[in-house]
Amino acid sequence: MISREEFRGYVDNLINDKDRSNLKSRRKIFSVMGIVLILAAVACLVVGLVKTFTDSSGVMGGINAFFWYFLAFGFFVIGFVLIMMKSSGLSKLAAKYKSDVIEKLLEGYDFSFDETACMPMNKFVDGKIVTIFDEYEGEDLLVVNIPSLDGNATDVNFAISDVKVQEVGHDSNGGETRRTLYNGSYGYITFPKRFKCQLTLNRDNYRNGGYLDRVSLEDIMFSREFSVRTSDQVEARYILTPDLMLRLLELKKRAKKLGIVLDGRRMYISMPQRTLFEAKHVKDTDLSSLYMRYYDDVEILLSIINEIQQNDKVFTLE
Repeated sequence: MISREEFRGYVDNLINDKDRSNLKSRRKIFSVMGIVLILAAVACLVVGLVKTFTDSSGVMGGINAFFWYFLAFGFFVIGFVLIMMKSSGLSKLAAKYKSDVIEKLLEGYDFSFDETACMPMNKFVDGKIVTIFDEYEGEDLLVVNIPSLDGNATDVNFAISDVKVQEVGHDSNGGETRRTLYNGSYGYITFPKRFKCQLTLNRDNYRNGGYLDRVSLEDIMFSREFSVRTSDQVEARYILTPDLMLRLLELKKRAKKLGIVLDGRRMYISMPQRTLFEAKHVKDTDLSSLYMRYYDDVEILLSIINEIQQNDKVFTLE
């Protein structure tokens, strides 16, 4: 990957002045309109209270007060929605420049990125997070070829996308109900050699063969954040090097929830509360901050893969 400084310079100059100006104006207009409507809601509420306690005209007084309460509620809802919508322009701009940003971010890598595609369903099922569901969808499929140590292309590809899995049912009245079983990023990579053991991090429910023993590690912080299980205590410690644990902690902090499975030749990564390239509900004040988040997420993921790939002690001699 290119350096962080070079990437920041690229994204700072990517967005044209017109788009920046439009985004700033949109934020200001929506914020002002939202605040004005909320203040109007407060004023209507005060009028309603005055009507309630001072109007002696009986039923008509109550009706008048209710009218002002109704206005107050309407103004407040609309004002709140407008304030929340001030970031919607950021989402549209993020989508506009997304492909260009990812192309620059992964400069030097052989990769493909498709905003409309997602992880094949069978690859998701292989990870054994959720195996029974009714609806499966996703977007932003990124596939990166992981080069060898000498920089040459290999058959090793890391694939990740946003995935949403739902269960569809019916309530007592016959209406349709939906329950989200998974909604976040999911990735996997197939290494050329097999791992010497099975290893799971925060995936205690993963089963593919025999029972996995819990691993007690000396790193207190890592043990606090990850439940570690393995088929071989010694080999697990060869995998969990200090550098790898540090990077996993960084990713866990960013993703909030993180699950890792090493099994056979595969590594599965699940981040049920993190979408890599989505810009909905963002709190960043500008697009540069948002795109730097893209950079940091991808950089950590690739560093974890490279750390494992370069550790010859963890693979069988095939």
